[in-house]
This record gives sequence, C-alpha cells and structure tokens, in this order.
Amino acid sequence: MKLKHLSLVTFRNYLTLEVDFDPGVNLLIGSNAQGKTNLLEACHLLATGRSHRTSRDQEMILWQEEGYHIKGLVQKKATNDLLELHVNRQGKKIVRINGILQPKMASLLGQLNVVFFAPEHLELVKGDPSIRRRFLDIAISQISPSYLHHLGQYFRVLHQKNAFLKQERPEATLLDIYNQQLSEHGSSIIQKRKQILQQLEKHAAVHQSILHSTELLRFSYQGAVDNNIEHSKLANQLYQQMCEKTKEELLRRTSLIGPHRDDFIVYLNEKTLRQYGSQGQQRSVVLSLKLAEAQLMETTTGEKPIIILDDVLSELDAERQHHLIQALKSMGQTFISSTAMPPVLSGLHGKVIRIQEGRIQTKEN
Repeated sequence: MKLKHLSLVTFRNYLTLEVDFDPGVNLLIGSNAQGKTNLLEACHLLATGRSHRTSRDQEMILWQEEGYHIKGLVQKKATNDLLELHVNRQGKKIVRINGILQPKMASLLGQLNVVFFAPEHLELVKGDPSIRRRFLDIAISQISPSYLHHLGQYFRVLHQKNAFLKQERPEATLLDIYNQQLSEHGSSIIQKRKQILQQLEKHAAVHQSILHSTELLRFSYQGAVDNNIEHSKLANQLYQQMCEKTKEELLRRTSLIGPHRDDFIVYLNEKTLRQYGSQGQQRSVVLSLKLAEAQLMETTTGEKPIIILDDVLSELDAERQHHLIQALKSMGQTFISSTAMPPVLSGLHGKVIRIQEGRIQTKEN
C-alpha cells in the first residue's frame, strides 16, 4: 500500500499543493511552522478521517477560505484508488472513493492504512488512559470493519444513555434497554481489544529484544469484567456490572462502566512501566509498540501500511534511531519529517521534500 500522489486545496497553510511521493522513503525537511506536520496531518486525515491534532475542522481550513479539499491516489496490490475528502466551515463533510460518494467518514478506514508516530505518542505509556484507548481504536478500526461497526454503535447508544441520565427522572426500563445494547456492542469491543493486544505484545517483544532489552514485556487489559471470562459470557457479565452501577450512574448522571472507561497496562519484569520505568525504557516500549502496530496491519491485511514519523527522530537517542531506521527498511512507504537532514538518514535512498511557508521543492536523494 502506497500513497502515490497528494493534492491539497486551502488546507492549513497550503493554498494549493500537488506532490508525487517516492514508493520508499520521503524526507520532509524544513524549519518549524513551515507546513511539514500539516502535510502529514493531511495524509492521516485521508487514512482515518480524523486529525491527530484537533477535533475542530475549522482549524484546518486556510484563513478566510470556505473549506479544504484533500485528494490522494493510493496504490494497492490489486488496484489504484482515488480518495477524496472535502470539509466546509459549516461542518459538512464529503467523502468520495473513486468518484463514488460515501455515506460517512468512516468509509475511509482501511483504504489507506497508516501508522502515525509523533512526539506526543511518547505519552502512550505514561499518559491518560484515553490515549491508549484511542491508539487501540484507530489501529483496530483500520483492519477490522466489524470492530468499527461495534465501536460506532456503542458510542451512539452511550451518547443516548448519557443524555437520558441527565434528565430529571430517568425511567429504569429505558435505562435497562440501553445497558443491554451497550453490553452487546461493548463485549465485542473488549474481546477484540484483548485479542489485538496479545498480538501486539508478541510483535513488540521481538523489537524489545533487538533493542538489547532483556526485560519481560507484558500488556494487560484493564476493565470492569474478568480478563479470563469466556467470550460467550462476557456480554452478560458486562450487563450485570452496568446494572450494579445504576444507582451511582443516576447520582452522577453519566455512564461509569464499559470499554469507554477501560485501559491497558504495560509491565516490564512485572513492574508497571508507567510508575517504575525510566524514560529510556518507556521510549523503547513505545517504539516497539508502534513497529508492532505496523506488523499487525501487514499480517492482517496483506498490505504494508504507510509509516509516518513526525519529528520523532530528535526525541530518540542514537541506538533507538538506528533500530528504527533498520526496521523501516523491511516495512512499507515511509514519511519522515525533520528540521534538518539527520545523519542516520544519510544512507537512505528516496525523495527529499523541502518545505517553506507552504511551498515545496523536491529532489531525489
């Protein structure tokens, strides 16, 4: 899977942009605030329908313009697909795939699989649980349409239940119906997250060993239901947990149980990395986890995802930089942004894209 061409119109600081990409390595070089991250953000948007930086579409529209347009040509093993996304200031979103209008933004997921690694992802281990939930949701949604379906239905019902809980006198019968629907979709989400987390653990452990780490790496899913329960019983236990929390939910007027509250813990030698790990250990695990995500996508879909590294190399020491670059050689198309040409990249062949004030110059490296 490769992004062959990208077109931008009034997106961020780009009035217009047309650029062809190398099928291997693409180096985006330029000073800060020139448009490197904006270009990579557009790639991420085209792949997931979401920005990694903001939830406000208006922020991504060039000043005083009415909307933005992103178009990308994606090469797969069997087909070439044209993806288009148009968003206006009123919030209307239009998605087309090969010229055909799509019913929703989620239609983009799976069309261009992407692994995005930015400095803020170094918070994946020690940051808020919502960061880890988002990591899992984006990774799994790109490779599992059924997971995306259950996730969408779960949050649709969750929104309805939370609005219901804020009423003056919520009716218990309707609350029970919400809990039944949430437990049905929620159990599928939890089961898939656990399954994927086990696979990520295996892939990440390999990269940990390459980084000369001898510590035992383990991921543990944390939620309201028993981790060892059979899938057939999971929905019922989740439903029972929700029912037990009814009084507290009515008092606090929000949903307290479900995958929207879950987390996963990273252990090194059975000690929580978040509390006891050094900064170097935490960065090694995050690096391993991101590389594991790429391998998981390839083994699941048969297509290599594109890898995006947004100013990450400067956050890693020389050894981790070297391991990352060596690992990338066996992976798919790669985009790397930096303020200057890092020495570790000097031997790589690809395209150099220099960016200044929303304009680009390209040359082969």
